[in-house]
Amino acid sequence: MRRLTRSPLALLTIGAVLTAIVALAASVLLSAPSSSGSLVDPAEPAPTDLASANTLGSATAPVTLDVYADFQCPNCKAYAEQVEPRLVNAYVRPGTARIVLHDIAFLGKGSADTDESVQAAVAARCAEDQGRFWSYQEYLFANQGAENTGAFKRSLFDAIADRLNLNRTTFDACLSDPARASEIQTDTSRALASGIHGTPTVLVNGKAVSSWGLSAISQAIDAAAAAPRSPSVTGAAARSPGA
Repeated sequence: MRRLTRSPLALLTIGAVLTAIVALAASVLLSAPSSSGSLVDPAEPAPTDLASANTLGSATAPVTLDVYADFQCPNCKAYAEQVEPRLVNAYVRPGTARIVLHDIAFLGKGSADTDESVQAAVAARCAEDQGRFWSYQEYLFANQGAENTGAFKRSLFDAIADRLNLNRTTFDACLSDPARASEIQTDTSRALASGIHGTPTVLVNGKAVSSWGLSAISQAIDAAAAAPRSPSVTGAAARSPGA
């Protein structure tokens, strides 16, 4: 019987392929939340000096972007990580626009205490109580998993809180308060009643933008900045710091 053998060159080739596979697997593990609780840091954190409650930018900016988002929404993650940093550099830093993020819960399932969209929004608002809403929501998007598969769980919320040096006693008490989940559900119902039927939805000075892409939003901001501002043209109300 003829025995099949591999040449040294073939063995080297196989070894190289195996090494590449191992390296690729390692990179994938490093770029996603692991079961051990490691966190993915936001790639482009927003400037914290411009953040206040759920807003980013100057309160006197002539243009307001109201962004309605669900922390489980994949397109919301794409907006937050690919579009928003460009908007911050082009419009928020110069003072042309401010962003108001409305955290709502469209995609979750189950009761309020098991609904991942609700619970993620609650965690962000508990961080807001300590002045860290914007940073916290960036971590939620950076560590987003598949919808309703358990990615948003208490251990992740706690890990983000620790990374941001939140007071854990205050944070834990807030997470356990059922009134906070009710807030999210009430705000979601109000958004639905106002005509918000999907996430992300972006309004520029109260007018819906056709898409959440950079080009569409930029054109809407440019047009709004160039138009005379009517006192009656306003976006949705932002939350007051500490409220």
